[in-house]
Amino acid sequence: MEEMQNKNPWRTRLMLACFASLIVAMLVVGIRLTTAKVLIHHFGMDNAWTRLVFADDPVFAAEQQKDAPKRDKDRPIPWAKLYPFDESAESSKPLFVRLRDKQVQIENAVHKKATKRIEEWTSEHFVAYSPLVELGRKYEIAIGWNVVNPSMKVAALGDGELTFANSQNTHQEERIASVASLNEQVRSYGGKFFFVQASMKTNPWGDERVNARFDFANENADILLAGLRAQNVDVLDLREAMSCGTDDSAWHAYFFRTDHHWKPQTAVQAAGIVAEKLSGMGVPVDTSRYTVDAYDWEIRKDFFLGSHGKKVTLARTNAEDFPVAKPKQDIKLHFVVPARDIDSIGGFSQIYDRHAMETRDLYHAHPYEGYGYGNQAMETFVNLSQPETGKKILAITDSFGDPMIPFLSTGVREIIKMDVRSFNGSLHRVIEQEKPDIVFVMYTAGYEKKVDWKSHEDEFDFR
Repeated sequence: MEEMQNKNPWRTRLMLACFASLIVAMLVVGIRLTTAKVLIHHFGMDNAWTRLVFADDPVFAAEQQKDAPKRDKDRPIPWAKLYPFDESAESSKPLFVRLRDKQVQIENAVHKKATKRIEEWTSEHFVAYSPLVELGRKYEIAIGWNVVNPSMKVAALGDGELTFANSQNTHQEERIASVASLNEQVRSYGGKFFFVQASMKTNPWGDERVNARFDFANENADILLAGLRAQNVDVLDLREAMSCGTDDSAWHAYFFRTDHHWKPQTAVQAAGIVAEKLSGMGVPVDTSRYTVDAYDWEIRKDFFLGSHGKKVTLARTNAEDFPVAKPKQDIKLHFVVPARDIDSIGGFSQIYDRHAMETRDLYHAHPYEGYGYGNQAMETFVNLSQPETGKKILAITDSFGDPMIPFLSTGVREIIKMDVRSFNGSLHRVIEQEKPDIVFVMYTAGYEKKVDWKSHEDEFDFR
């Protein structure tokens, strides 16, 4: 060992230096964690020491500004108690199976929470985290490493646009069966159901360099929709409704350049298409609300770096503008978000999370989630500007519904929006109690993994 060290003293010194740097960095994270959780949040201290500890921390600096909007976190809601699962079906399982399922559910929840907290603290409070990641990306460019790390699952579309690289999955049987079962439940009491396939960023009729080569989202969606139609499930494919043919540039313009989500303007257009479908099902709709011209748009310059942009960093891309919509027509909404203790009546602006929408922090803020407070387990929009119709809509969505459902609510009376990934209660019980006249599910594609039936957090777990 000594002989090896003598032959390669630089390597030994380099390893020791890296090890020492890592220890120092982790000590700083520990000091920051203790200072934030104990001195600042528990004792309310704001002094020279606390400011020194977070001197180079943009998140802390932004939150300490006098009039800065505060970042609130969702409080836990006992959804499983409010909407319990069928006890007879659960009790029919052997005891060891019930104990195993409960253990797995607890382990998954603890692991998910711990992983999220570690990721948040690493990205927000690790010393010089963002500059170091940027430096790494610049090094990749310098050595000609133009292949994006597969673990990032990011693909370049060739015109500066970035998107997810979804793997192929030709087995969609479980998803098809789950949606078909939900369709049957809704129809059993006289309700109506349809499935909405949201558009994804890879052009279904173009993007030959990526489509079905690196990103199989469209192919997976085609298999799913074909199976749903075979089960007599009503399907609305927004890809077809919004088609630009082989014009990739026009298709990409629907989406943020550094993110996989559609722009708010696109969400307005999608809301109009869904509203037309609802109208055909007997729901009174104010169609004047569903044009881009129905809103004034405040464009916040260089304000947004999407999920893909955060991964590849500013070394490989640039920040982009972010639009905030303001309806030209007055609107009066009764808006309810249990996890944020919101139960208010007011204008459209109350649906905005001010911290997310007004804090310019490219690597840590998420302005897109400012629409409708992000992926909420449940929230309700009652449009008091629209006449009472007696029609209740339940919309089950992923993050593509964050801006779309608020826009849809401007022209209909009542919508309950749910994201079952954040909901650990029984959706079956929700529908049983609410008996919505129309239920629709709207998801963007991916559909690459197996359905997780143990955590009650899979988007296709409609039990």
